[in-house]
Amino acid sequence: MKRNILVIAGLFFLTLSFGADLFVFSRDGTNVVSGARELPSVGVRLDTRQPVLGLYGAQEGERKACGWYRCVAETNRTPEGMTVAGRAWVIEGCEAVEKLRLAARPAAKGYEISKYKLLCELKALGALPTFVEFLNADQERKILFDAATALDSDNPLVTAAATVLMPAFGLAAAGSSNLLWRCRTHAR
Repeated sequence: MKRNILVIAGLFFLTLSFGADLFVFSRDGTNVVSGARELPSVGVRLDTRQPVLGLYGAQEGERKACGWYRCVAETNRTPEGMTVAGRAWVIEGCEAVEKLRLAARPAAKGYEISKYKLLCELKALGALPTFVEFLNADQERKILFDAATALDSDNPLVTAAATVLMPAFGLAAAGSSNLLWRCRTHAR
């Protein structure tokens, strides 16, 4: 009884440790027919039609025989000035590698900037204290910033702040444009 509980607990933690990985399914090893998802616990070998219990603990070759391939991201971040125009999974060996189709970011005027995303980006740059000092230096500017729920990219407050602050943050004009683009209110 005690041994059974330990075995079940071990399987539970083993399942949790593998649960963070994502997999795609392909019947022929070339065409991916599912989106990235968690691995099912049971699979069926495509060659022999035999069930495979515990795919999480199975070897990569066994998972491949069942049509399941571990997802690997090609890159975690798109290059500055580019946007993801599409994505696909390409099977390479026992893995499915995410291939991004990139396109030049369209010139956009008048998009909305999330204040929260802006503050998070500034914090990541280590520039948040400088930005807070900039806001506190002018009471009217601080009141307008605090009153806004979102900012327009072509708003005089935003353009003036970008002109003054971006060199202080060590960003060129392109870096400033990319920072504001990443802070848009709609999906990235």
